Amino acid sequence: MAKATKTNKSATIRMNKEGFEVELDGTEVKMKAPCELYEFQGVKYIVFSIEYMRDALEVHQRLGTKKLFIQITGSHRQMLLTDNEQKQLFYP
Repeated sequence: MAKATKTNKSATIRMNKEGFEVELDGTEVKMKAPCELYEFQGVKYIVFSIEYMRDALEVHQRLGTKKLFIQITGSHRQMLLTDNEQKQLFYP
């Protein structure tokens, strides 16, 4: 019998005024992060590729970024990570 498996690992970010909650899909792993500014635009969550997010965050870690801004404008739109000098876009 053939078995279908999901090859792309994904995560879900849920957002509210208290901050972000990141859940690794298919696991019980959840992480919370505060946010300084939350401008609600009707986006309650976004699902994205873990590998793309990891790569974008690794760039900022290697550059020694102290403060990172994440801009999400829609659940099916790209996310922007920036430290106001370097910018990375990636798609959900």
